[in-house]
Amino acid sequence: MKLTALVVAGSALFGALTVSPALAQDAANWTGFYAGAFAGYGGSAWDRETPAYTDNVTSEWRIDGANLGLFGGYNWQRGNLVLGLEAEVATSGVKGDDRDLGGILDGIDVNRSAGLGARIGYAADRNMFYLTAGKAWYKVDQMIDTATLEHDLDGHYVGLGIEHAYSDKILLRGELRQTTLDDFAFDAIANSSGGSYQMHDHTEVRIGASYKF
Repeated sequence: MKLTALVVAGSALFGALTVSPALAQDAANWTGFYAGAFAGYGGSAWDRETPAYTDNVTSEWRIDGANLGLFGGYNWQRGNLVLGLEAEVATSGVKGDDRDLGGILDGIDVNRSAGLGARIGYAADRNMFYLTAGKAWYKVDQMIDTATLEHDLDGHYVGLGIEHAYSDKILLRGELRQTTLDDFAFDAIANSSGGSYQMHDHTEVRIGASYKF
């Protein structure tokens, strides 16, 4: 419900921002370096499996929350085709737990993340519609009973978005992204017998702005 509300609000905001100044009607030139910031909101389901019950979910819960980040990259334009490379770093408030289901707390708290990927877009006037994909790195806290462990997780992301040249220097964007992280195993800690954690696809909506150099 929260994610749906953010999608609606973000779409309305992005629509309002993409009304360009009257003097900026020429087609945009996307070639060059850019850097900016974004805000996003997303969520996903997590579950834990134990060795004693192969492929049997013993605990399941949802995480969600907002994040803030910085990004930068470079675009090459050839006609209507735009190719680009982009990197990002973010701090996150995405977290959740199973509220002591079965008497043992299971939870995940995402601390920060980074990404490196490519974009391919189609430029039309002052808009650019694009697809993006790349590598993702997450640092998360695993909470189980009274213990907290830190993990570095790898994964990948795919997304689609629209970017608008509000002026020759100011670029606005909206993006829908899906991230998949690798499963990770843990040894017996606290009252747990050990097992593995799995994140189902994390879906996130983002809005951002950047400056083109």
